[in-house]
Amino acid sequence: MTTPTELDRHQPEGLGSAGAPGPHAKRRLPGPARSVLRVHRTGLLIWASFLSALAGGLVWLYFTGQQAERFDSDVCLARGHEPGVPRCADADGLSAPEFYSTLLELAQTMITYLPFAVAAYVGGALVARDFERGTAALAWTQSVTPARWLASKLAVPGLLIVGATAVLIVLQRWVWRSGPQDPVRFWWEQDAFHAGGPVGLAFAVLGLATGALAAVLTRRVLPTMGLSFAALAAAHAALGSFRDQLWPKVRVTGTEATGLTDREAEKFDAGMITESGTRAGTFCDGKQSSEALRQCLAEHDALGVFAVIHPESHFWPLQLVETGVVLALAAALTAAAFRLLRSSSGPQSTPAAGLETPA
Repeated sequence: MTTPTELDRHQPEGLGSAGAPGPHAKRRLPGPARSVLRVHRTGLLIWASFLSALAGGLVWLYFTGQQAERFDSDVCLARGHEPGVPRCADADGLSAPEFYSTLLELAQTMITYLPFAVAAYVGGALVARDFERGTAALAWTQSVTPARWLASKLAVPGLLIVGATAVLIVLQRWVWRSGPQDPVRFWWEQDAFHAGGPVGLAFAVLGLATGALAAVLTRRVLPTMGLSFAALAAAHAALGSFRDQLWPKVRVTGTEATGLTDREAEKFDAGMITESGTRAGTFCDGKQSSEALRQCLAEHDALGVFAVIHPESHFWPLQLVETGVVLALAAALTAAAFRLLRSSSGPQSTPAAGLETPA
């Protein structure tokens, strides 16, 4: 039997005597990525638990929406009523549609504002803390360039957060489109819009980019969290204010204008045109038949009615255009973060002690 040499005893597991990969070598994540998972495993575990709980709650809510009437009786029983009471809300309890609506709106709000937590956590805990403690500069002396270091800080949580957010949005749409519709938010309302399509996913990416740039700018945990939160809130508010201009509106007349519900379309302007050519108020709203509309117009000496709207068919065009705008902004912020890091990082590595190059 061959006695192992000193060199063989110090070979890493999975390597042969010549240093080549052995038959039992395992593929591993790159060092910086593995370091992120190891150092921040507690935070990532908390994130995973929260997202899993929210996903599980949405699945449960789907079945609640499917069985709303039966659940209505269950809630009545829980509040001391007998089955057969018309609705709990007519007494002193909570009806199933209202219960479903409240929980779904809460889930939509959590998905909508999840990017704010992403920006604060990624910028503060993952990036700025390493600047503040000096571990970033130490990593750059270990053959890890600043760009690679920042990329690993963003890539690992980014993949997890984007993947989880995509699952939550799909689940939310599944629940939203399947249960009682009347009590739930309209499609054009802010939280329902963000949680119902790729815009929510794009804002999660923007949260990553905002946190990264804020961290590179301030290099302190608390200022990074405050700056990233404020910047993302400004983008959130600005895009919400100009969303209606991202796609051409539609002008409708007649019963198509008076019979629209808020669930079918978002209205921006509506009224009547009088015989003098001036615009009057919306006195004929709700007239869904041609005869009822004619009588109403005659009573007000009007020639017709109109409404300027975004119909529900504009949901996906608006989603896709806003998603493109948000992703372009995220790409610009990410590029700015890497450029600023390169220009301010200085020397990227220094020779290790005792390994000076001979003259």
